[in-house]
Amino acid sequence: EVDWDFVNREMAVAQGLGSDLTVSWDSMTDEQRRRALLDDELVQVMPRVAEANAISRDLGRNVTFQTIITITHEHNTPSGGGADSRPASPHHGYAASFRTAMRSVVRSVNGAPGSVVGGEVLVSSVRVRCRDEVRNIEWLWDKPDFIERVYFMREIYQKFASSAATITEANPRGALEAAGVVLGSDEDPFWSPNAPACVGRSTVHLKPLSFCLAVDADFPIYHGAEQDGLLKVRIAPCRADGRIIKDDDEEGSPYDEIEDPNDLIGKRFDAIVSVPNARGINARYNKEVNVRFGLPSVGGGMQWFETETVHGTSNPNFTFSKQVTWQNIDQRLVDEFKEGTAIFEVWGLQHDQSNSVVSIQKVTTRRTVVEWEAMEVKVTKLESGYSRLLSALDEIRARAARTSGAGVPTILLEISAVLIDVGMDAAPLPDLA
Repeated sequence: EVDWDFVNREMAVAQGLGSDLTVSWDSMTDEQRRRALLDDELVQVMPRVAEANAISRDLGRNVTFQTIITITHEHNTPSGGGADSRPASPHHGYAASFRTAMRSVVRSVNGAPGSVVGGEVLVSSVRVRCRDEVRNIEWLWDKPDFIERVYFMREIYQKFASSAATITEANPRGALEAAGVVLGSDEDPFWSPNAPACVGRSTVHLKPLSFCLAVDADFPIYHGAEQDGLLKVRIAPCRADGRIIKDDDEEGSPYDEIEDPNDLIGKRFDAIVSVPNARGINARYNKEVNVRFGLPSVGGGMQWFETETVHGTSNPNFTFSKQVTWQNIDQRLVDEFKEGTAIFEVWGLQHDQSNSVVSIQKVTTRRTVVEWEAMEVKVTKLESGYSRLLSALDEIRARAARTSGAGVPTILLEISAVLIDVGMDAAPLPDLA
């Protein structure tokens, strides 16, 4: 069946940016299937991103959209793997934008979608980054959420384009209000609430714990492929009562007999987990900052933790310190200590410049564009005539001063000509002359 997505897939294949539609699914390797699924998501999202940008420009919504590919750990992230008949389109000229965007997407991945890197499963997903220029905030939408919103954008645009409504300062709602849309609400397809977002992740390897040693370092915070700050994390073995084990303790360590990680099996293990601070957090997200992370549990699964929230700084200090106890350690947990990692996510809230009040620029329909252009010509003509009229009046004063009124009829005729030229009634002036 030839439909919208099929045509876009053909366009992508023709440019070498999609999967060959003639290759059967059964003949593909796992790697090719993962890549084909990612390519298919791109083909579905990217033309709609171009369309959403065009509609946003026409409606003066000051919201821009960009296709991105995010990489997440499938099982080890507190956020569960996140950061975060067809109606006729009113825009027929965005195919070129789509082709340009397809070429410009950079897949900043260190592995294919679903690939294994360093013993961990990395999952690639297509998302849409949205930026509100008025509120000065940005956020991410998943593919299903974005595609659903595009349908509402089209509906609003079609009602707007077919009406004579104009969005102005005096009428800020215009056709959007006629469509039953409340700006800056869940009904507005261009709007999203300002909510905490994951601004970066630190990967903490747990192998020292398998030898009952402490993990203590400043770990880089990565946002995508770029480092964006440092996070200090300490995971130190402790006694059952929470006391930190020191090298000079006379009573020794409860883990002195552990010479091999497998010696932990069947035993209890305690550790104090501390997150003292973060440094260099992106200032865009420093209105509220906290850290969320998970540690493996006995028998599988994860146990989740979250620091307190610190306000208004890119260098937050946290007071988080918690004792974590693993009772009767099994082989699965030993393997997690030996080969696994803990992902510490830094979350932040942006500074919403508009306090959720949507500001809309002056926008007009195609019909009123013509009216505005005609009015602009008329105003220009009036300004020119006014300038000439002032010049003629100055001449009257000068002549009157020199000739005691002689030559006034000629000047009145000149003024009459100027007024007639700009479309005003000047019939009485020739009679006076």
